[in-house]
Amino acid sequence: MDEIDLRVRRDVDTFGWHVAKIAGDDAAPPWAFSIGLEERFAHPEVVVFGMELDVLHRLVNHVGDEVRRGRVFVDGERAERVLAHHPPVFRSVRPCWHEAFLGNAGWFYRGRPFRALQCFWPDANGALPWEPGFDAAWQGRQPFLFEEDEARALGPGLAAVLRAE
Repeated sequence: MDEIDLRVRRDVDTFGWHVAKIAGDDAAPPWAFSIGLEERFAHPEVVVFGMELDVLHRLVNHVGDEVRRGRVFVDGERAERVLAHHPPVFRSVRPCWHEAFLGNAGWFYRGRPFRALQCFWPDANGALPWEPGFDAAWQGRQPFLFEEDEARALGPGLAAVLRAE
């Protein structure tokens, strides 16, 4: 194991999960995800996209803290007491997206299946990305990993980035 692998293992053993962060760029939004919630709490891992990395990190940690206290988030849930103004919605991530977006979690679980939920944050008016009236300035910041079809899940920009890798 290298230094990063050891840190992931240490964080999971100490805190219950590790937060992996991926910096975005012009073509892809930043994202962060948990590693270890499934192992320690029998709860799906959590991934969230499209905000500043420190905000994403805090949000994943907040969800992890709630899970450690016994809260269970489920597919389709509009979760109160997660964000300050409007509740996010959790959706199940299709396993076909695990390698691309949760790769380190795949390493951690050594090929064993694991579950994941994507936390979708609403805009300032409470609209979610798939709802009419969602703020166009934020459109495309949160892929729809509950969709299996690449075009519907990723949109053209993120799909092009994945094909280029």
